[in-house]
Amino acid sequence: MTKPEENRKKVRIWAYTTSAMKELLEQRAKDEGNSESEIVAKALIMYLTKDITDESELIAKMSEVIRVVENLSKRVEVGQKLDLEWYQYFFAFSPELPKDEKERNLVQERAAKRTGEFLLSFRRRMKLMPQFLESIFGMMLEEEAEGIQGVK
Repeated sequence: MTKPEENRKKVRIWAYTTSAMKELLEQRAKDEGNSESEIVAKALIMYLTKDITDESELIAKMSEVIRVVENLSKRVEVGQKLDLEWYQYFFAFSPELPKDEKERNLVQERAAKRTGEFLLSFRRRMKLMPQFLESIFGMMLEEEAEGIQGVK
């Protein structure tokens, strides 16, 4: 095991470089007010530890990933529940298709045309819409704030 004072002991390292690199090193040292040796030591530390990630940084990144996945899971759940509500509503209130084949074809053609128009309109409106959960929770927060102000 190394002793703490051994870790602080400096060791000389020699390296060969180009004259252009030496000029850059001199300029950087002058700009930062450090010695050339300190600049080289910092550069070595950065290079040799670039693949080592601080544990707290890793935990923070993982926490963010978990938060995003949980948020996406909630959005999928809300979407599925909304779809189920829509299907129940649709089948409860949609009229039966006509028995006559010509009438049925006309109804289906009209439905296909209206669906196409709806999708084109929706595509344009979607660019202006806020996120689904933002709009729901935003309305809930506004109602809650109004309720609190009414109590005061």
